[in-house]
Amino acid sequence: MFYLANSYSFRIAFSLKITETNQPNISPEDIGFIEVCISSIEEQEQIRLFLDAKTSEFDSVIEKAEKAIELLQEYRTALITEVVTGKVCVV
Repeated sequence: MFYLANSYSFRIAFSLKITETNQPNISPEDIGFIEVCISSIEEQEQIRLFLDAKTSEFDSVIEKAEKAIELLQEYRTALITEVVTGKVCVV
């Protein structure tokens, strides 16, 4: 259900059912009329395992990129400090 509710097609169908007023609203009946494809429990489990593995890979790549950005920011700060204090000569 988590992956289904976060899928692009479900979000589009959901947004089409929202009534636009001062505060957007959707009724339980409208949610019930959104059509979704449901596969067998075994296939759902295979899909879930696949998506869990892929999102874990993405999370790992994102974490590495964030660490690299942090290190580059620290390096930049240290370099600026060294230039300002005259430890490094800029020509």
